[in-house]
Amino acid sequence: MTVRATDIRNVLAIGRADGWETALYEHAKLLVQRDQSLVEDERCADWIHLVDPAGLGSALVLGGDFGTVPVALSRFFARVCAAHAVPEAAEFARMRSGQGKIANVDVVLVGRRLALPFADATFDLVALTDFPFDSRARISFRRVCGEVRRVLRPGGVAYLVVPNRWSLQAMALRWPGDGGLEAQGWQGYWRTLRRAGFHEIHSYAPLPRYLGIPLFYVPLESRGGLRFFFENLFPLFEMVSPEAKRNAAVEYRVARAGVKLARLLRVEGLVRWFVPGFAFVARAVRS
Repeated sequence: MTVRATDIRNVLAIGRADGWETALYEHAKLLVQRDQSLVEDERCADWIHLVDPAGLGSALVLGGDFGTVPVALSRFFARVCAAHAVPEAAEFARMRSGQGKIANVDVVLVGRRLALPFADATFDLVALTDFPFDSRARISFRRVCGEVRRVLRPGGVAYLVVPNRWSLQAMALRWPGDGGLEAQGWQGYWRTLRRAGFHEIHSYAPLPRYLGIPLFYVPLESRGGLRFFFENLFPLFEMVSPEAKRNAAVEYRVARAGVKLARLLRVEGLVRWFVPGFAFVARAVRS
């Protein structure tokens, strides 16, 4: 859920004058005035608990606007590199690390077509979260996987957040896709990861959205886990605040229709084909 360019510039200007914390606080107030939800906080890095960081010394984070995930990962890794495609976002992330005296986070600027300026086998973990791909060119997931695999050390871990080509939202609202990244379905992503040299692949559905701040990571290989989520956790949405309901109203209406149909037909496992997007955790094959 990429932040508007003007918002990033405003946050950067406030950060220069009053510090990064004040800048993000003022930005949060602006979002409340627009009746919008936050796009980043430390919950964006909760996925680290799906990955065992023990023995992983270096991480590369691709995407994000305000440097939240790299800062969160700095507690787990000896070295974290934050790669941004927007100069203002890179400058803010660099300023945030500097003001917070976080010495193990480096910030680099990369192109929107994801040609990474790193040597082969550099990182133990690569996380692709909300990267602003070049919307003027179609970037294939196969190419992205190849580049991620190239900079990963053998046995390293990839965490990839990607849109679902066949999601109910995409079909109902006719969304064109997520930026320049070529969207695939669950099976297509799985197959592409295998061919790119990954194994031990696990998939999750970040809900209610795959971008921004997920509230749940639902394991898609576990039919029992899906059933438990639908029967015990999904109905809790009715108990959240009016603001939260408003911010996820479209996603919830579409999801509720899909859940009702899946439970009626007793095919909960098919839901993996229609969620908004996926989070894949995969390990690079050792040579």
